[in-house]
Amino acid sequence: MRARCRRCGTATGVQDAEGTPLCRRCSSQETQSRSRESAAASPVPAQTPPERPDSDETDSLETSRATDERRPPVPPTLFDGPQRNNSIATIALFVAALLIMIAVTVRQTQARLELRARAAEWAQQQKERTAVKTQVAESAPPPLPALTPKVQLDDSGDIVRIAGLNPKSVLDAYCNSGDNAGLLQPVEVRAAAPGVAFGIFRDARKSGDMYTIKIRRDRKAGRWILGSGVMPISAAPTLPARANAG
Repeated sequence: MRARCRRCGTATGVQDAEGTPLCRRCSSQETQSRSRESAAASPVPAQTPPERPDSDETDSLETSRATDERRPPVPPTLFDGPQRNNSIATIALFVAALLIMIAVTVRQTQARLELRARAAEWAQQQKERTAVKTQVAESAPPPLPALTPKVQLDDSGDIVRIAGLNPKSVLDAYCNSGDNAGLLQPVEVRAAAPGVAFGIFRDARKSGDMYTIKIRRDRKAGRWILGSGVMPISAAPTLPARANAG
């Protein structure tokens, strides 16, 4: 007795893996069903669709490309093409001229500084020479007074002052100056006190009477002085011991 299909009940000689009889049609359907169940049980990786470019980005790229096409070409600069060598030569000439100007300026400055240094040195030498001359002049002894007595007269021609090296020279100058020349005769000089001396002379106009004049010594000038330099010199007709000349 032949077995029958467990699904449709038809006679069949085919058995499945479990030993259950199935017809050919049911066995095929069973195999497909199991295949679908196995496929559903195992996950299938999802396919990622290809990315499409963003419409905004595409529009921006197209706009930029169109702007670049409408933009005029950039003119060549000084450093493009054959003009580059000329530009470099011009810059080199400018730098050389600038260096020459700097060198000339430095040289002129050095020359001015040298002139100033020489002028300062010359001025210092002149200053030192002047100081040496002044020192020599100050350290030199005072000049010797004139050997000839100095006679001073007023507007009327009268003797008002006589300065000499010693009392005798003063007395001689008084007797031989002005209106006294040839009329007065010097006799002698007598010391009365330190720095004071009396000069005695004879007056021919008055019968040869003796007269006395007072001569004093000026310590600052180192001279012997007769008279004040203002009033005419007067003599006293007295003896030298009692004379009181004016």
